[in-house]
Amino acid sequence: AIALLGSPSASDAAIHLPLPPGLLPAGVAEDDPDVVEHAICAAYLPLFVSFLAADMGANCWRLLMYVDLIVVYHNPFRTTTGRPLYHIAVLLAAALWALALSDTSVLCTSSDGSGSLNLQTLTVSLVYAPFCLFVFGGGTLYSVVAWLLSHDKESRPISLLARQRVMEHCLLYLLLYGALLGALTASYANFRLFTEVGRGVFIRLVAALTAGRPVFAFLGWLLINRVPQRCG
Repeated sequence: AIALLGSPSASDAAIHLPLPPGLLPAGVAEDDPDVVEHAICAAYLPLFVSFLAADMGANCWRLLMYVDLIVVYHNPFRTTTGRPLYHIAVLLAAALWALALSDTSVLCTSSDGSGSLNLQTLTVSLVYAPFCLFVFGGGTLYSVVAWLLSHDKESRPISLLARQRVMEHCLLYLLLYGALLGALTASYANFRLFTEVGRGVFIRLVAALTAGRPVFAFLGWLLINRVPQRCG
């Protein structure tokens, strides 16, 4: 499904998932890419929905990192009071997203009828929604806390240092991961423009960046928390 995001039409990409016996309707040829891809999507729908729901849960966790800034600003030494609610919020968001995608027509039918997969649904789920949640949502929360902190003249030095340390980590992560999501969003929004330069290279690069978001996030976490220096 991720590889299909690099194509303007689902029929431009080849899917190599195995076809279960009796998956295709009688009389339908397996060389019809739209029909085959729709059948594969319908057959593997629970797998696709689970993946997209887990990705939405991961995006919510990243957003909650900035919600937690409010808690840290309120009291940097008692930050675990409301954190059990974070798990409930993430599970609820993932469940609602899975429910929204569980209908075959939402994910396995192209909105314009030109293909068998709804690439718009995939792009929103994997690119646009994370960008809005993290960059707009997280960036707004960070800006609010930064403004409050700049006008707080009554904090003790140790409280101020604790807040500034958390703010620094959140800012670095916002810049690093926000830059990746921003690049992906600009690429998908201007797909036809970029493909005029180099279609094959662009498709592979964007697909790799889309699928590799968790890896980049983990590497960023290692660098921000100076894990290599501590291990050395």
